[in-house]
Amino acid sequence: PVPGVLVVPLEQHVGAPSRPIVAIGDTVLRGQVIAAANTAVGVPVHAPSSGRVVGIEDRPVARRHGDAAPCIVIECDGKDRACTTTRHDDYLAMPPSDLLSHILEGGIVGLGGAVFPTAQKLMQAKTSEVECLILNGVECEPCISCDEMLMRENATAIVGGARVLMHALQIETCYIAVESDKPEALKCLAEALDGSDDQRIVLKQVPTIYPSGAEDQLVQMLVRREVPSGGLPTDVGCLVQNVGTAAAVHDWVVAGSPLISRVTTVTGDGIASPVNVRARIGTTAAQVIEAAGGYRGEPRYLVFGGPMTGKSVTTDDVPLDKSANCILALADLPSSGPTIPCIRCGDCAAVCPVQLLPQQLAWYARA
Repeated sequence: PVPGVLVVPLEQHVGAPSRPIVAIGDTVLRGQVIAAANTAVGVPVHAPSSGRVVGIEDRPVARRHGDAAPCIVIECDGKDRACTTTRHDDYLAMPPSDLLSHILEGGIVGLGGAVFPTAQKLMQAKTSEVECLILNGVECEPCISCDEMLMRENATAIVGGARVLMHALQIETCYIAVESDKPEALKCLAEALDGSDDQRIVLKQVPTIYPSGAEDQLVQMLVRREVPSGGLPTDVGCLVQNVGTAAAVHDWVVAGSPLISRVTTVTGDGIASPVNVRARIGTTAAQVIEAAGGYRGEPRYLVFGGPMTGKSVTTDDVPLDKSANCILALADLPSSGPTIPCIRCGDCAAVCPVQLLPQQLAWYARA
């Protein structure tokens, strides 16, 4: 549910924080721009619901491990009234440059965790010889299942977003990558494609092995091309976008809804009823966890993101932002076990996703 108060961070993407264009006391509508991009690498921020601006102040945010950063505080009126937006059902008739500019206005960023502004990523790709689009439906870390749930519940928007992105890039090939242990997601995507004469979009299963969701490894698995060290997938003709990003593009371009909510996994041994929720940006972790049945016991750790690269925070007053793919409440951190001597068996080198020699690195580290 929409909470009574929304705390909307101004820094939700790579680049400089957005600049407020509303003042305390202003009335805002759902989808209204409340902060404008401050630099070339930036996106606008939209009001997640209707209400009144009651503060522009520092509040705890996840991107800074719970430290304070500027936020716009909205007291919701409970009516969830929307502002007027422009829909482009006829986006195929739009010049790609106009479509890219329109995507920029939707506040869309990469929803796989990197939160790089989507329009800028597309514009950079246009300067390269990109041949194919890859939609990444592979969860980046253990415990996270928001992308799987989105593919099961909203496959039509993902496929529609793929078509919008292909037109914007003027390319004819798209792969949607899904892990092999997600049969329901594969089925729903196949049904969304069923009956379509569009043969340009192909579903691909990939092994359920960490880190299959890393874009460099995904490119190598799908198109057998190796992204150069320090390079980008566009260097080998590929552009990778998260499935959630594609759905957000569809929702903005076709339905006129900017990025004001996202699917988030709420899990861990400290959550009473682990679940995936669709929550408005600015909803605090406490409110989301309450909707998931509350805490189980007294968890010691609260983490935004997955167990590998997530950010621990010290308060559940931290609001969800566009990068919040998971909230983990943990009674304790998992142990990696005792350190044992390296016998140079080579097993680490055999499974290294980037072909390093960890047994050699261990010797250098000790030296």
